[in-house]
Amino acid sequence: MIQDYHSKVPFDGIWIDMNEVSCFVDGSVHGCTNNEYDHPPYLPHVSNGSMFTYTVCPSARQHLGLNYDVHNLYGFTETKATYTALQKTSPGKRPFIISRSTFAGSGYYGGHWNGDNYARYVDMHTSIIDILNANLFGIPMMGACVCGFMEDTTEQLCQRWTQLGSFYPFYWNHNDRMWIPQDPAAFSEKMIASSRKVHLIRYSLLPYFYTLFYMSHVTGDTVVRPMFFEYPRDSNTFSIDRQFMWGPCLLITPVLEENQEMVSGYVPEDVWYDFYTGQKIKGEGSYHTFEAPLDKINLHVRSGCVIPMQDPEVNTVQSRKNRFKLFVALNSSLKAYGELYWDDGESLDSDVRGEFNMLEFAANKNSLIISMVKSGYKSEPMTLGCVYVCGVERKPSVVLVNGQKVNFTYDSNNEVLQVDDIAEDLFHHVSFTWK
Repeated sequence: MIQDYHSKVPFDGIWIDMNEVSCFVDGSVHGCTNNEYDHPPYLPHVSNGSMFTYTVCPSARQHLGLNYDVHNLYGFTETKATYTALQKTSPGKRPFIISRSTFAGSGYYGGHWNGDNYARYVDMHTSIIDILNANLFGIPMMGACVCGFMEDTTEQLCQRWTQLGSFYPFYWNHNDRMWIPQDPAAFSEKMIASSRKVHLIRYSLLPYFYTLFYMSHVTGDTVVRPMFFEYPRDSNTFSIDRQFMWGPCLLITPVLEENQEMVSGYVPEDVWYDFYTGQKIKGEGSYHTFEAPLDKINLHVRSGCVIPMQDPEVNTVQSRKNRFKLFVALNSSLKAYGELYWDDGESLDSDVRGEFNMLEFAANKNSLIISMVKSGYKSEPMTLGCVYVCGVERKPSVVLVNGQKVNFTYDSNNEVLQVDDIAEDLFHHVSFTWK
């Protein structure tokens, strides 16, 4: 069926829904039996206090046994079967699958979204918890219905949720047909502009995000993670569920309440830089209040990190052609480190076949060295276009790229050094120094 449909509509992925397994009656049209499987002595916190609300009877017999024993395997096995079918339909390409029902191990075959939610601020908040949990469960490609699936949204709620959703691993705006339209174009010009702004930020960060997914693939690490993953000795971070991190380097602090243009965010004891301005923030393990106008989500880069970026386009085919940018966030020792994984973006087992590139970025005091430590994918150019260094305490007298003087700008208020219009081939060693 998948192959037949693909021959008519060449799709890129599959979304599996209602596969808990779901049913529009409770158990069956005849109800369920009164045995220990349909009415067990212990019930988890389930809808209506019943094991068969909107699903089949636990006592229903199936090939492998009772539904009671195999119920949770529906989502897992359907995702696995779909993965196999997509491999046959598009040989050599990575299957992309989003399943509503999952089980342990599902993250190997596909992603997940948290199902039907409501257009409410509390649901926007709890989506962060869902995504953090899914990453802990080994399902990094996770998201929620941005702006809410049920009930009419409001422009402000949808605007704030669009900002948050832009930092979901799996991002989609999705609602039921009985509610008002909620795509950005359904609202005001200001809403459209703010949506475009945050979408472009997401696209610009895809090289860093893609590298996080590679690390998750090879090490089992989280992509989106709670703050306590990075600061396990700071007990204040243990219960924080209104902020989260992309990998070790990017802290996201969304607005999760109505009519708020300031947001309180916890800043661990570390040096941080405002993503938009490069302004340094000395974290002391306390809460800060940040300005949060309607068109802004607060983002902070952790010192000691180098984040690879790219100028965004309307899709990844186009944005991949652009030059790379580096956001270098020097720590108190004037050091920073980062990596970039790069392949063709769609081939299966690129890492196993060695058809990828791995770059390392290492800053130390007044220099940045870029090294190609693995060069296995040369089908498209990789060019450095811009370097943005935060934490340069004094204006340099000269900046050199591979020994050649280049023009630069320096923001003395925020201590940011920026060099544009670089055109260095990243397949070769690149040195960037300032004196």
